[in-house]
Amino acid sequence: MTYNTIKARLFFEIYYTNNVSLLGCKTQKENEEKWTEILEIYSKKVNKDFDKILKITSKIRELELKYARVEYLILLLKNKKDTELINIIHNYGYTLRDDCFYEDLDKIQQNLNSIKIRIDKFSADLERYTNTQNENKEFDLSQSVLFMGKITEMGYIPTDKILLTEYVSLIKLTEKTIENIEKMK
Repeated sequence: MTYNTIKARLFFEIYYTNNVSLLGCKTQKENEEKWTEILEIYSKKVNKDFDKILKITSKIRELELKYARVEYLILLLKNKKDTELINIIHNYGYTLRDDCFYEDLDKIQQNLNSIKIRIDKFSADLERYTNTQNENKEFDLSQSVLFMGKITEMGYIPTDKILLTEYVSLIKLTEKTIENIEKMK
């Protein structure tokens, strides 16, 4: 059995149970070697894109830092106007006018909610890329293929016969379809 011949259902069963003997080789060592080979190819093909994970993580940290700093600046400025602090808040792209200083601080405070929403969105993206949500849950291949078949308008795809290579291609096609839909918005 190889990456090109293993059925997706068997791959995920081995992946979640770690029962490499399901590969059917003569020895456990052969099963482990084959599994390692299949898993390495799969990891390269599927978007386990560590650059993307790194970028998302750094964006989350950047937004969290901005959120914390601006929140702290608002707290300080509500207690005392300070030119140096006002300049710092201006560097974050916010405007504070003399005639409605405290109203502007309140608007900036409200704007922090949009930063929090962006942090949550990036965190959800990160979770999706790292698969933390599925670590202890059984993967439902049928549901995944059904969803991707619907997104790509391919219709029903029999999950008991789909090869891992076909599944990976379906993932990539789904990602492209979603990218195209997002570009249209």
